[in-house]
Amino acid sequence: MKSALILYIGVLALTIGVVLGEVKPPRVYVYTRYPMKFGEPNELICHCTDFHPPRIDIKLKHDRIEYENCQKTDMTFKEDWAYYQTASVPFTPKEGVKYSCDVSHNEGPMKSYVLDTSM
Repeated sequence: MKSALILYIGVLALTIGVVLGEVKPPRVYVYTRYPMKFGEPNELICHCTDFHPPRIDIKLKHDRIEYENCQKTDMTFKEDWAYYQTASVPFTPKEGVKYSCDVSHNEGPMKSYVLDTSM
């Protein structure tokens, strides 16, 4: 009985160590709340999901200028300890402007994800 308990605790500790030690980069989606039409108010959204550990920096930008009034949801995790967070900002899209979501995970380099305005 005692050796079974020790084995169980060892396996549990190993499982937690593997799950918490794994680095998973985020999957990033950049989109708008409504179908995009230039000159009409909308919302720019950046959804980052399935990342671990829970260290992430999300910045919404237009022509490389950061939006000041960006809102972020609370960071939440799933059953597998993968985290997700969403950032959004109201905006009125203009033709010729590049809209992006810059993401840094686990203190790594910023990666830029661009909104496809051709839709």
